[in-house]
This record gives sequence, C-alpha cells and structure tokens, in this order.
Amino acid sequence: ALWIAFAVVDIYGYGVRTPWFAYEIYYVLIANFIGMVGRYIFEYQDRLAFLMQRELRYLAQHDPLTGLYNRRAFQRNAEKIWSQAMREGKPVGLLLLDLDHFKKINDRYGHLLGDAVLLATAKALRTFARRPLDCAGRFGGDEYVAIWFDVEPEWFQNMLNGLHEKLSSTTLQHEKDTVKVHLSGGDVMTWPRPGLRLPDAMQVADANLYESKRNSGRITWTEMEREERPGETA
Repeated sequence: ALWIAFAVVDIYGYGVRTPWFAYEIYYVLIANFIGMVGRYIFEYQDRLAFLMQRELRYLAQHDPLTGLYNRRAFQRNAEKIWSQAMREGKPVGLLLLDLDHFKKINDRYGHLLGDAVLLATAKALRTFARRPLDCAGRFGGDEYVAIWFDVEPEWFQNMLNGLHEKLSSTTLQHEKDTVKVHLSGGDVMTWPRPGLRLPDAMQVADANLYESKRNSGRITWTEMEREERPGETA
C-alpha cells in the first residue's frame, strides 16, 4: 500500500521523471520488501520463543515419563485445592500409591518393561482423576499421589475400589511371561480446616500406605473426623 501510494503521488504530483521515477519506485519497493522480511523474521522468533517458554513450563511441572505432575508441581496445586476446600467447607480425598516389588520387575525383565508398568499405572490414575480440580502426580520412583476435591464417602470408596481393581487387573507381556501389577495404597478423606494442614493429611495417608503393605497390598483408607462448622447442628 505504501509503495502504490508513493507511485500515485509521484505520478500525479510531479509527473513521471525517467529514469529517476523508476529508481524511486524500485528503492521504495526494496525497502518495503526488506521491512516485510524483517517483520516476518521477528514474528517467527516471537512465536518460537512463546512455544519454547510453554514447553519449558510443561517440562518444569510434569514428569517426563508419565506426563503426570512432578512432586513440586503437585504440592503447589494440592495446596491450592486444599485452600479452596477450606474456604468452601468441602471435603478432599488424598491418595498415596506405591508399586510393590517394582525393583524385582526391573531386575528380572529390564527397565523398559518397568517403564511400561509406570506408564500403565499413571494412565489408570489419570482416568480416575479427570475433573478440573482433581490432581495426580508422580511423587518419585514408583510412588504416585492424587487429590480429589469435594468427595462423598460412598463415591470415594467406590472410586478407590474401581481404581484398585483396574490396576490389579493390569498385565503386561514380556516374551512368554505375563507380568502383573501389584500395588499398595494409603488414602484419607478429610475436611480441611484451621489447624489441619495438607502435610498432616499426607502423613495419615502415608501411615495407611504402610498398613496396606503389611497386609499383602491393598488400598487402606480412613475418614478423619469432621469438626462442627458454624451454622451446623451437632
């Protein structure tokens, strides 16, 4: 548009002055072309920087193997969920999962199959934590953690049973051997309130996890006592 405007003004204002007219039009055209190329390169670099920053944020928050939140990102999101549950007076469910005999799987079948077991566990856990305020993460090694916002005891118990059944029935094939996933879990359902922090609930879930390990692997869960709230009757 700038090039055409310059040509029109030059023609109707001053008339065609050969060869200067051709030189002027040529130089303006070249200047516009250089400007367009420079703008394209700048925008391309800007978009590339945006995508790289997005990728770096993802890598900083997610476990590279399973795609779940890493420990740091999970704790940050869980604290937000805990705070919101405290404000709204909603219960939360917290789960710690641990794969049993995972080291034996790695030693006997190799780390590739071990990675497949980790991926299968993460996929199942993600299936049961799909609501916007549900959050699941890999806590480290063969340990997983998840938190659910606004849960009811019956729904929560059924969900845990379904998760345990799905994970327990997961098998992977290695040559002629069928490898079965064995796991233990510790869970707690509670109402966040002043004086009860997220680490306190995680400590209870961790104690339930070790209780499960002592009892041949299952998901042990408890419901922490709910304090009476303003406006509620005993």
